[in-house]
Amino acid sequence: QVVRDWQDNSPDDRVASRRAVELLQQLGRDEEAARELRRAVSRFGPGDEDSGSALARFLVEAGELREAGRIYRTLYEEAQQWEAKSRWIGSLMELARREGREDELVEEFEIKKRANPRQVGPLLVLAACYQGLGDFDGEQEALLDAVRRSPTNVHLIAELASAAERNGDRTTALRWRRAAVRLDDSPASSRRLAEYYFRQGEMELGLARLAEGGE
Repeated sequence: QVVRDWQDNSPDDRVASRRAVELLQQLGRDEEAARELRRAVSRFGPGDEDSGSALARFLVEAGELREAGRIYRTLYEEAQQWEAKSRWIGSLMELARREGREDELVEEFEIKKRANPRQVGPLLVLAACYQGLGDFDGEQEALLDAVRRSPTNVHLIAELASAAERNGDRTTALRWRRAAVRLDDSPASSRRLAEYYFRQGEMELGLARLAEGGE
């Protein structure tokens, strides 16, 4: 009742709405929790990440995959930055896998990539698709294409290096880690290269990189 009074007095308070859902779930009142989540989505808008993602997760647990997919799709479409869009791809890919539609989703973003031959964003989303599938070759190739489109983007190069490392391609990972340091000689960039050396058991190289980078 306290939470309900709080909500009545502060209808736009996301904290009150989230707390109400948590309490209803703890009490086993799932249908009421679902209604509260739907009210929150209606109140705060379809692009509200907190309420939208919470409702989508609830629907997945309830087996309502199609509706959950529509919500994740809305969150993807409403996101303003490609990096933000890529966050929702993992959820969409998981649903697609459960419904046997992985290839369909990948093809959708392959088409977006071809339709935007100069943009990096579609490639980031495509890379996230492949990562969600566990296809690290595909992820690495998509990120390589992204770097080709934006060859001085240190963030992209770091992502490519991480993808190569996940793929077990240590030679390529090291090459791109070093390339990132050449473009950005900040302590943070040196630290990332040093951490790579440490993960490979190259302690002396890692310590030397830290010393050279000023840390």
